[in-house]
Amino acid sequence: MRGHFVLHSGDLSLMIAIAGRMEGVADLAQAHALLADRIAVQLGEGQRYGTQLRRMPDASLAVLPVVDVHAVQSRRRSLGLDFPTPSLAGVEIDPLPVLDCSSSNPVE
Repeated sequence: MRGHFVLHSGDLSLMIAIAGRMEGVADLAQAHALLADRIAVQLGEGQRYGTQLRRMPDASLAVLPVVDVHAVQSRRRSLGLDFPTPSLAGVEIDPLPVLDCSSSNPVE
């Protein structure tokens, strides 16, 4: 629960500092993935785990840009990530479009 406050703090420097301390701590691997992806999105970089989503104009969901889209599922599985939020439990990342890093258009 404590990590929730850092994740949603809006303080990028705090998020980066905490993420550095969380990295490599097995019990915090999932929380670190969420935080690392949030930081990457805020810095305009691709995510490693695909935990950050955007609601599209048609109300569908899309995964914000990821680094190496073909390896994201194996990285997620290695941490036991099912999906980023409990409200999306059971939804697989594969059928969701992944946005291109250079635009808000889904990758074809």
